[in-house]
Amino acid sequence: MARAPVSAVALVVVAAVLGLTACAPMSSPATRSVTTSTARAVPTAPADPRTFETEASVAASVVPEATTATPAVEACAGIERPAGVGGQPVSLELDGDALSEQVELVNVDNVWHVMVTFGAGGAATAEVRGANGLDAAVVLGQVDLDGDGGNEFALRVGGGAYTEQLAFLRVRDCAVVPLTFDDGTPAVFLVGGSFGGGESLVCSGGGQLERYSYWLLAAAGDETTTIYEGEYASYRIDGDVLTETATLGSRLTGADVASLVLLDCLGLSLS
Repeated sequence: MARAPVSAVALVVVAAVLGLTACAPMSSPATRSVTTSTARAVPTAPADPRTFETEASVAASVVPEATTATPAVEACAGIERPAGVGGQPVSLELDGDALSEQVELVNVDNVWHVMVTFGAGGAATAEVRGANGLDAAVVLGQVDLDGDGGNEFALRVGGGAYTEQLAFLRVRDCAVVPLTFDDGTPAVFLVGGSFGGGESLVCSGGGQLERYSYWLLAAAGDETTTIYEGEYASYRIDGDVLTETATLGSRLTGADVASLVLLDCLGLSLS
């Protein structure tokens, strides 16, 4: 028998193999052999001890912020209250430490004294010159006359049927210091008036005070013909002294006088 060519035999063998493969039953998913491989965990590199930090070490490394302690306010020396008749203390803030002072007026043998008890401790007292009589002196309130952040305080130190007398004092170096005019007399202002004359006071808050005085020259039947002699004076606060800076005289009518504001001093009131 003649031999088949090699290429033909090879083709027959390949076909047979393919036929067997196609006829072989397929494995079901339940019986199919699945080969899995378990991945090997890659070891994590050990932490560098030079950079490893625990919560404790972090907390220990936090430096607390430095705090600045509020300096203690130095107390003034204590003094005894004058032995006399006093009124109800008034709470004011006078020395700039945000602590309230208690201001009390005490009458000793018909002489008035003002006593300031400081919020930080201690007290000071001064005689109130110009105040006479048991009912003369009254604490009116606090005002910052020169705008320096520290308050002066005003006292009613006298008065009459139509007028009140005002004095200004301040606290300095644990002492109560009255403001004076440049001649050394107490800075007392008259506020109020009547048909015959009077005075008014204006405080600007920048260290300037203005005083308007008027007195009757010629009375008439109406405001336009009633004539007053008027005087304007301005003052500047220099330390504890009120220095006069200008004086101006003028003639005023009754209408001019009627328009004057008797007291315009940073909210200060006579009541």
